[in-house]
Amino acid sequence: MAGTKWEERWRRIADQAQLQHGVISRAQLRRAGFTAGTIDRSVASGRLHPVFRGAYGVGYPPQHRNGLLFAATLAGGA
Repeated sequence: MAGTKWEERWRRIADQAQLQHGVISRAQLRRAGFTAGTIDRSVASGRLHPVFRGAYGVGYPPQHRNGLLFAATLAGGA
């Protein structure tokens, strides 16, 4: 059974973040259909955790050095 549109978007974001040491960029979120308001509400609710400007931990802050390094790379525009 398929989930809602937002459940599917979050699933894709979680899958992408898993490949990126638990982090995602604001640009990736926007390309996935998230508005600025949705991103801000997700930060306020604890679903996204700001790491650097434009880079977020998904579900929790990065737990390892590689997550921080990947977040820094995303924040730098990669």
